[in-house]
Amino acid sequence: MDDYLVSLLRLAQKMERVRITKDGIVSEFPLYLFAVHLAANSSGATTNTLYHGSGTFGAVDLNLNTLQSTSFYYSWLPPLFYEHGLYLDVGSNLESAMFHFIRADR
Repeated sequence: MDDYLVSLLRLAQKMERVRITKDGIVSEFPLYLFAVHLAANSSGATTNTLYHGSGTFGAVDLNLNTLQSTSFYYSWLPPLFYEHGLYLDVGSNLESAMFHFIRADR
């Protein structure tokens, strides 16, 4: 196996996933965010806001949206860094959001 593949597999072993269906903390710890898979329900488009930290008092970072009854996969390379954790504020119509990240404190 070449070095690149070995490094990629080691990285995958450290990856954590968190599924969110309502307002909530993704992680209280520093993290590198690689991807979010966002799915809207059949009631309408979903609108969501990511905040630095563990609540809506942190700085707004991103708005993540997708159309009614669809899903969208957001990904970042290099990953996004959140020093004080990450919080998702669900505006409306979220079926689920799956976060893929690696904790930076390990």
